[in-house]
Amino acid sequence: MRNREQVVSWLRALLATTGAVNMAVGAWAELAPHSWYRTFPGAGHHWVSAVGPYDEHLVRDVGAALLALGLLMIWSAAAPRAGLLRPAMVSVLVFAVPHFAYHAAAWEHMGVGDNIANLVVLSLVVLVPAALLWFSRTKPMPSPRTDSPAGARIAAPPEGERSAEVRAAERYSRKRFGAVVAPLVPLSHHAQLLRGTAAMELALEHSHQVDERLKDLGATKAAQITGCEWCIDFGSALLERHGYSDGSQFDARERLVLEYAAALRATPSEISDDLFARMREHFDDAQLVELTSAIAFEGYRSRLYRAFGIGSQGFATCELRLSDTPAAG
Repeated sequence: MRNREQVVSWLRALLATTGAVNMAVGAWAELAPHSWYRTFPGAGHHWVSAVGPYDEHLVRDVGAALLALGLLMIWSAAAPRAGLLRPAMVSVLVFAVPHFAYHAAAWEHMGVGDNIANLVVLSLVVLVPAALLWFSRTKPMPSPRTDSPAGARIAAPPEGERSAEVRAAERYSRKRFGAVVAPLVPLSHHAQLLRGTAAMELALEHSHQVDERLKDLGATKAAQITGCEWCIDFGSALLERHGYSDGSQFDARERLVLEYAAALRATPSEISDDLFARMREHFDDAQLVELTSAIAFEGYRSRLYRAFGIGSQGFATCELRLSDTPAAG
């Protein structure tokens, strides 16, 4: 887990560097198109003028494209929004792969040394985004091993009495998880609360100011404090998907999130000034709101599901215990 994160961090730094180089080359082409055409990449080499006659319009278009590409690379490398990275890398590859393929096939315009140097540089713009796509991928959620957990205190409405919203929610659940998730059963009796709960779930899922693994870590800790079997099962599956296992070595920020979740889910909640100040060292205001909301909403889930006797549905291979995690101090 930690090695994978270190590789991703290294790749992000390399991506930002590559983006800065692209922006510099693009600015050169945009501001001094004829100079760029005649002398790029410099030091007596001529990688552009060797291919064809000068066209200022084409050179300026290439400059603007490289500026935009470089900005996208730097932005996606630096931004905490996990949801930006994958579409950004696909966009970079849409440009970089045909560009590399052209130069790999067009050897007649330059000497062997220049061709090799050019391809090495262009390969970085292909390999770095491709590697980031590979290392940032997440495993699919496993299907539950049971459709109806034992002990549930309420049954779903009869087939003919289910609203269109409930049927749509059931189709979505089957498509995503392979079965109807058990918490949908009690909510299927109240369409308005089903809509509200779904809206909050989607808002949390599509908010990416905070790394998903930290939100899932905090929410699962909260579920374990409340003792919600279904939430612990589902949360453990999410953590398994992120690469955690029993005996995982948590870093300082992860231990801090666990400490914060424990304090937030205590009764009464006690968030000391010291704890909040330490959280501020790692998270900005928007991130604190998102992370706190993810943990606090777990309290709603846990208590609702416990009231209706919703047990484990078999998502996780084993329950990940976070109770003995040391506080970050």
